[in-house]
Order: sequence, then structure tokens, then C-alpha cells
Amino acid sequence: METEERLHGLDAVRAFAMLGGILLHAMVSFVPGGLLGWPVVDVSTSVVLREGFFVLHMCRMSLFFVMAGLFARLLYHRLGAIGFLRNRLKRIAAPLLVAMIIVLPLVIAAIVFGMRRMHVPPPVPPVRPLGIPVPFVHLWFLYLLCWFYATLLLIKGAVKIVPGLEAGLGRVSDAITARAVRLHVAVPLLALPLVVSQMRDRYWILFEGVPTPAVGLVPNTPALIAYGTAFAFGWLLHRQIGLIDHWRRHWGVYLTTALVLTLAARLQLGLDPSFVLVPVSRIQRLAYACCYSMALWCWTLGLIGLAQRYCAEPSPRVRYLADASYWMYLVHLPMVWGLAALVAPWPLHWTVKFGFILLVSVPMLLASYRFIVRGTFIGALLNGRRRPARAEARNSAM
Repeated sequence: METEERLHGLDAVRAFAMLGGILLHAMVSFVPGGLLGWPVVDVSTSVVLREGFFVLHMCRMSLFFVMAGLFARLLYHRLGAIGFLRNRLKRIAAPLLVAMIIVLPLVIAAIVFGMRRMHVPPPVPPVRPLGIPVPFVHLWFLYLLCWFYATLLLIKGAVKIVPGLEAGLGRVSDAITARAVRLHVAVPLLALPLVVSQMRDRYWILFEGVPTPAVGLVPNTPALIAYGTAFAFGWLLHRQIGLIDHWRRHWGVYLTTALVLTLAARLQLGLDPSFVLVPVSRIQRLAYACCYSMALWCWTLGLIGLAQRYCAEPSPRVRYLADASYWMYLVHLPMVWGLAALVAPWPLHWTVKFGFILLVSVPMLLASYRFIVRGTFIGALLNGRRRPARAEARNSAM
């Protein structure tokens, strides 16, 4: 991520959002009771990984979409509308299309392998997908970005029709954003749209929080609202990038509040949370949605502040991981789920098998980026620049 004055902590945020997804998907088969979308449950399950999944799923993608919105505004004002569209088609739409052709069949193969190995039926979606049931699986975030970019360009085109409207809206949004941050009310204001959205659905898998729009051409409403809010906030944040200093100074307060709210949300699910759609009373929906949505935003803002507090200095390693994380996330799922299916029936403790999945997959993903992607046309497509071998050697030595 480039800014006029680069905020190096945002590289760490970017890497965490993508690499955290690899960790999340490595946890899936160890969750007691089994999560939707992955039919395999390991013979050695883990309450620890279940709770880790709950927290990581809560905060990871909101972080990503805040960064995406911030970076979108940077690119738009650097390249203009046409240049922005070309850039996003190249860096987002093209990788989505290629990955759906090459990676998704391998993901399906890993799922089939797991089903046969554990003798289980295929997973059944809890609700009928909206629109054509296209399986985006882990690539849904790229598809959602395409929705947001299209909406952004339409809005920008519309406001330019009326002279002075864009500047006026900018001044108003800047004033509201700055005041909300400084008065410590940004969290409830940002959480409110998601709370309203979640109150509309009587049936809800509470553990999932924001339902993942992994299947269907029309994303579910809570995901559009949650991540659309994050994207829009990232755009507004780039207008006043100095506001990040607020979270750098108060990151401890935000993360402590996030822990308290996460615990409050989690306690509402009981010791053995359900992974199926169940009717939820209006009072419970309100209580859970408020705790969950505000925890999501406390994690998001607190982690941004933490990264800017402790990762503010230039770091070739962090920058390298941030660049590598995009490729690693795009291609990781067949390997991670294939390994999970392989070890699922082994009579070993979950710590051994979970560690095995990560120790095999992560080095292989890093190696594939180093030798296949970085410095090649693939790296130029994903990260926008080629890395010569000599520069690689210098970075590796750092």
C-alpha cells in the first residue's frame, strides 16, 4: 500500500487480514460440531480453536475492507476514474476469474477427498443462495470488492453532475468522521447499520455472526452492509489519514473493550453453540447483534492502532509478507483443506495435526510466491510491479 506519506503499520494490517484467513481455514475441521461449508470434522476436536475461529472470523474481513476502501480512494485520486477501473479489473477481477477457473476445481477436489475419507455426505447450504448459486468459496471477497467498486464509480459519477455537491459532501463527511472519532462514538455509529441488518432475519446462525457470502451471485444483506460500511469508512479515513493516530494512542482501550464485548456475545451462545439456522427472539437478536457488531469494530480499530503503534517503522519482512499474502490466500485452500482431510482420521492430538497443516502449507505457499510469483508476470498482475532477483536477494538477507 502506497500513500503520500507511507503508513507502514497498514502493511502489517494487510498481511494479517490475508494470512489470518489461512489460519482460519486450517481451524475449520477441528471445530466441534462442524462448520457449514466443510463436511469434515477431525476425530480430535478443539474448543480452543473453536473460540479462536469465533474471534478471527469476527474481525478479519472488516479489517480487510477498511484497508480496501482506503486504498481505493488513494488509487482513484492517483489514476482517475478510467485508470482506477482498469487497475481494479487487472488486480481484482482478473485474479478472481483465473482463480475460479484454476483454484476452485482443486478446492472441490479437496472437499470430495475429505467426504470420502471420513465417509460423510456433501455439505448443504443452510439457506437458498440469492441468484445463481455460483460457488465463490474463499474468493467471495474479490467478488464483493467488484460490487463496491461498481457502486463507488456510480456514486462518483452521479455527484459530479451537480456542481459543488462533491465538495460539499466531502466537507460534511469529514466533519462527521473526525468528530465521531474524537468523541469516541465511531464504534456504535459504524456498528449501527449491521445491527439494523441483523435484526431483519429471524433465523440466524449466531456463531457465524456475519454470514459469509461464499455462494450466490447476490451477496447476503448483512455481508453487504457490514463490509460495505467498512469499505466506505476506509474511503473516508483516507481523506483524514491523521485520524489513525487516535487509535494508535488508544489501541489498548479499543482491544480491551473488544475482548469484553466478544465475551458478552459469546456467552449468549452457551457452552455448545449451534451451527444450524435457528429462530432467534427479537430481544436476543438485539442483544447479540449489538455486542457482536460493536466488538467487530473495536477489534478493527484497535488492531489498526496496534499495528501503527508497533509496526510503524519500515520493515522489508512485513512488506514482503504483505505482498505475498494476496497470492498465498488465493491459492491456499486446496492445500490446507486437503491436508485437513488427510490428517482428520489420524489418532493424534489436534495440536499435532493443526501444527502439521500449518508447517506444511505455509512454507510451501511462501516458496511458491518466491519462486513462481514474485518477479514474474503473476506478481506484476497481483502487486503491480516486478521484483528483480537481485532485489529479492537483498530483501531475503535483511
